Amino acid sequence: MKNSLNKDLKIFKGAGWLFAFALAIVGAIVVFTLSNNFAAAISGAIPIGVAMGMGLEQKFQQKTEPVNPQKTKRMVGLLSLGILIFVAFYFFVTYN
Repeated sequence: MKNSLNKDLKIFKGAGWLFAFALAIVGAIVVFTLSNNFAAAISGAIPIGVAMGMGLEQKFQQKTEPVNPQKTKRMVGLLSLGILIFVAFYFFVTYN
C-alpha cells in the first residue's frame, strides 16, 4: 500500500515565488490602506515577499528529503529581519 504522505508535488519551478509575491502585493495593499503611506507598504512587502518566496520555492521543489535545519534557521532569520525592518521603517515614517 502506498503512503500518501510521500506524494511529490507536480508544480512548475517558480510557483513559490509567484505565490509569495502575490501575497506580498496583497500585504502591501493592506498596509497602504491602513497607513496611507506608499513607502511603508513597499518596505513591508519586499522583505517578506522575498523570504516567503525562497521558503515556498524550496518547499515546492524538494522531494521527500528532510529539510536542512540550517536552511530553516536562515529562513526564519530573514523573515524576522524583514518584519523588524518593516516595523522600524513604519514607526520612523509615522512619528518623524
